[in-house]
Amino acid sequence: TGKDDLIKDAKAKTQFIETLMSGWGSDFITDTISFADYNLFDLLDILCVLSPGFLDEFPTLQAYFDRIAARPNIKKHRHSDEFKAWPV
Repeated sequence: TGKDDLIKDAKAKTQFIETLMSGWGSDFITDTISFADYNLFDLLDILCVLSPGFLDEFPTLQAYFDRIAARPNIKKHRHSDEFKAWPV
């Protein structure tokens, strides 16, 4: 299906990002959190919704995702009534 093809293609591209980020000395894309980090977090979140466990193969990106998700305002938003798990 289209979803399966998307996930397969995304895994190949995500492996590249995993390899790249595993060699960085920063917790974020740059030395401090930036717009790019929030965009990557959003993309990874979408992939995890489409394919639960998507990040299981990518420990560096899983840790990155967890760091962003743990930020106080992100955590607060994700636990609010505004943030809903929409059916896919």
